[in-house]
Amino acid sequence: MSSDLFDGLEELKKVSLISLRGGSWDKDLLEELFNGRDVELIRRIPLSKRDVPDRITWKGEESGKFSVKSCYRRLTGELNRDGWVGWTAVWNWDILPKIKTLFWQICSGTLPTTANLRRRLVACAERCGLCGAEDESLIHLFVLCPDALKAWESVGWSFGWIQGLNFSEWLQQVFDSNKGDELRKVAWGCWGIWSERNRRVWQGEHLDPQQFMHKVWGFVDSWQAADVLVFYALFRLSLSLILVIKILRLYIFL
Repeated sequence: MSSDLFDGLEELKKVSLISLRGGSWDKDLLEELFNGRDVELIRRIPLSKRDVPDRITWKGEESGKFSVKSCYRRLTGELNRDGWVGWTAVWNWDILPKIKTLFWQICSGTLPTTANLRRRLVACAERCGLCGAEDESLIHLFVLCPDALKAWESVGWSFGWIQGLNFSEWLQQVFDSNKGDELRKVAWGCWGIWSERNRRVWQGEHLDPQQFMHKVWGFVDSWQAADVLVFYALFRLSLSLILVIKILRLYIFL
């Protein structure tokens, strides 16, 4: 507010500025008390059409109730600023649990990259565990890092135009452009990048980007082949059960 209030109006309440007919601001009174800019700002504030008491709500939770966790996440910038939460579908994926858990951490912004750790006041190195050249944010580690780009390209992946995107925007682009198995392969690829990052940071070992990503794709092929075998085994079992049931029915009726 930039208006100078008259003496005695410091404790003025909102209800005093609402028309007696209700449902709208008292325009004449507003123009008497405030300058044009403030009048316009006040009139943009929506008023309830129902005659109910005002209450305070917290935007950080869907319930409207304050929580320390959501407050902390807002202060540290971990909440998606655009409100997009399409990644919650990750929990329904038929994929190795550790891949699912890691990708959920990536999507929710809780993965302990050095950028996230420093935001939580944890003393740690600032540089990317893969290239050692840039700050280790999510968008850098999984998308912009030269080693990550080489790894994705080695298995034929290209994410299109990525310059200027924040991680949430990139993630939404990935979910919009890929479905089913292709989307799950992105999760596998991210797991490969994170595993190689940890190998370099904690074990001092170094694999070529193409090498570690092709190793990951080998795991993907093995997992998908195992899925096919399980499906085939269950199919064979169901046929056997049907045959047993038919034999039993024949035996009962004979």
